[in-house]
Amino acid sequence: MKLTAFRIKNFKCFQDTGEIALSEGMNIVCGQNNAGKTALLEALALRFPRVPHRSIASLPNRGELGPAPSEIQFTISLPGTEFDQLTRNRTLHLAIPPDKGSGHPLPLGPRYVAGLRYTDPRNLQQLWNWIIEKPEILFQLTRSVLPANNNTLAKVTGTTLPSHNLFTILPGDHNSSYLLKQIQPNGDATFTWEPGAAGNFQDIGEAMSNEFIGRIYRFSAERFGLGEAHMGINKTLAPDASNLPEVLNILQSNATAHEEFVSLVNEILPQIKWVNVEPIESNKLRVNVWTIDRRHKRDDLSIALTQSGTGIGQVLSILYVAFASEHSRVLLLDEPQSFLHPGAARKLIEVLKRFPQHQYIISTHSASIIAAADSSEVLILRSDQGRSRIETEDARDKQTMQSFLQEVGARLSDVFGMDRVVWVEGPTEEKAFPLLLERTGKPLSGTSIVSIRNTGDLEGRDKKRIFEIYNNLTGKASILPPAVAFILDSESRDEEKKNEIRKLSAGKAHFLPRRTLENYLLNPGAICAAINKIENFTGTGPVTSDQMSKHLAGALGDEKYWRPFDISPSPNLEDPKLNGALILEDMFATLSGHRFPYRKTEHSVSLFQWLLDHDLDQLGELASFLVQILESAPA
Repeated sequence: MKLTAFRIKNFKCFQDTGEIALSEGMNIVCGQNNAGKTALLEALALRFPRVPHRSIASLPNRGELGPAPSEIQFTISLPGTEFDQLTRNRTLHLAIPPDKGSGHPLPLGPRYVAGLRYTDPRNLQQLWNWIIEKPEILFQLTRSVLPANNNTLAKVTGTTLPSHNLFTILPGDHNSSYLLKQIQPNGDATFTWEPGAAGNFQDIGEAMSNEFIGRIYRFSAERFGLGEAHMGINKTLAPDASNLPEVLNILQSNATAHEEFVSLVNEILPQIKWVNVEPIESNKLRVNVWTIDRRHKRDDLSIALTQSGTGIGQVLSILYVAFASEHSRVLLLDEPQSFLHPGAARKLIEVLKRFPQHQYIISTHSASIIAAADSSEVLILRSDQGRSRIETEDARDKQTMQSFLQEVGARLSDVFGMDRVVWVEGPTEEKAFPLLLERTGKPLSGTSIVSIRNTGDLEGRDKKRIFEIYNNLTGKASILPPAVAFILDSESRDEEKKNEIRKLSAGKAHFLPRRTLENYLLNPGAICAAINKIENFTGTGPVTSDQMSKHLAGALGDEKYWRPFDISPSPNLEDPKLNGALILEDMFATLSGHRFPYRKTEHSVSLFQWLLDHDLDQLGELASFLVQILESAPA
């Protein structure tokens, strides 16, 4: 059984999602905080309470909510063989088209069988065989939670009647017949025809929904009390995993299966060497976790699961469902990285992929989980004024996104899970700008600052295509957050070149007020501190601030540090036309006898950190520039 599609109405942040399709294997759900990922998984578990949607759209005026139910329309699919297995020992009524006589064809999906009369039991057996040989049967159902006498009433009905897709009901066939399947004392099934109005019997889809709901498991970080339970003979894990010790005790009786299970646990959590279940007082069982090899036979050093971290109990529960279930299951994993280390979360997904008979729906912010899942579908949740919407990205879009990432030299982990992206000149700015914003009381709060791989691309013949790549990479239809700004060095660009880049970037390009980032680092004390950290830099001892001041003053009068501009009439270190980067490169080369080159990613960061600690005012202009960009950019 699989969940193939759903539509949520009037539940929490969802007013109406529209119909959303799901794939059979791994499904990834991602979105910003408070976009509705947990609410979505709660609805898909099909056990949710009535929590009406509240937003300006649903409540334009103050007042009580109306009586509308919270509901989910959902479609489940299963092969005919599984339908036969589930109903093998069950008496059932299956809605079929009415019998209109020997000359009337019976619509069997796309096929029409002429002359098939229901009065002949052999024909009914033929009809049943056709049903259970189908590769897929769909049931369209609705779970509604309605207000009722100061309480709520939950019920599942067919979204359509009948709820199954076995037959094409022809126009005018308003009344249905029923195929009655009965189980005789000897176990054989017999088939008879019962003409009658639709609705006289429970729709078979409702019975299938009860079976399906029992196969859904939702795992989140809030689960507690998994380590102890009463003895029993139930091999099926409860939806809340409360009987985990019971099912593991039964699994433990099969030594081969138990060892295989523990080996999977060890793949995900290498510190776990063994897991066993032992009886304790009052007919109860306790799960123990071993962090040493069981060959030591030191059960006294094992740790009760109740005393272990939440993640261990979750892994045991999730793996048990995937490993030991006789039938397919639907596993809903809510932010697995919230209860597992990133490496363990990624390994969990890799292990679950070995059990493709199950369906997985995983909400996550983790780039490593997305990469490990390699999902064919990604559901993107976005919230606007209290209403959440769901957009689906297919595998082709994801492959395009990956190619964009490779082309610009970025990593998915750089930007995934953030609200917006600011692209900057290089790795030095990527490190320095967040430090400055945090120090000045303006933390990034959901903004990722990521370096452009090669800013020279923005000057070349392909600059238009390069900007398109960066914008498409974090575009509206992507699972990644939008690019809100490009912060670039002014270099020696004139206003005409700057305006061209602003136009190509759709107005997102911003240029530092000074020529380069290094212009803000021309501080004698900072340069002394950086140089004197390097052993035997000058060969004659440490340099002083006075020496640095003289070097900087001399640079102001050298025209090469101003090209292609003319020397300013009143040159000073804050002049935006000065080539600060070249000054630092030459200073390091001269003072060290060309033994220690200036390395921007190392020495600029060191200078920047010194200014943060000792002379924050020198970075004041830069801080104001960054804050203005972030505050004016779309949230």
